[in-house]
Amino acid sequence: MRKRRVILYDDEINVLNVIKDYFTLRGYETLAYQRPVVCPFHDSEEHCTAATPCADIVMTDFNMPFMNGIELLKAQSRRGCKVPAENRALMSGYIEKTSRDLADLRCVFFKKPFSFREISRWLDEREKTMDLSRQLTSMRKEARFESNEEITYVMAHQEKVQTGLAVNTSLSGICLKFSTPAEPGQTVILRPDVPKTSRTASIRWVRPAGDGFYMAGLQYA
Repeated sequence: MRKRRVILYDDEINVLNVIKDYFTLRGYETLAYQRPVVCPFHDSEEHCTAATPCADIVMTDFNMPFMNGIELLKAQSRRGCKVPAENRALMSGYIEKTSRDLADLRCVFFKKPFSFREISRWLDEREKTMDLSRQLTSMRKEARFESNEEITYVMAHQEKVQTGLAVNTSLSGICLKFSTPAEPGQTVILRPDVPKTSRTASIRWVRPAGDGFYMAGLQYA
């Protein structure tokens, strides 16, 4: 029998650690992120092709950088995330339970500050529906590291040096938020204005990130 798994998102590290500790004590494998990551398991942003869910529970704060909690849950739903809607939760002190977006998402809502008794009652019910004999989607084989570093770049066949934000990095690539329209397969030169540190990368996927920005997965050449 496997452990239950929860994916947590909250940009306030103290809050994130408290919730993480709660789930750990409850026996969960916990994946915690300070910034929204639509899917920590797959680079593909078109549609989830996994046969099984990547987690049993997803909990996200509303007020986060780059993408709020509702936008995150909507993005997961558009991709066909296998985590049941009833097993997803939004936490917020800024919006009300009557929000139309919450009704459309069918997720549970916890108004901050909340009591862990509320979460426990919800989990008691949801855990009855979890099949622990069914394996979840495997973790990435390659470690990814959260980042908040500004990165200069030039798109292939262009001369203008622009600036994007590295959301996460790995040994083989980078997830970059920028304002330049792009397509999979395009070549990007990273840090072209810094001698001896520039790298060439190929865009694997691109998705809109709102407000004229795009999120892209780049693989180093």
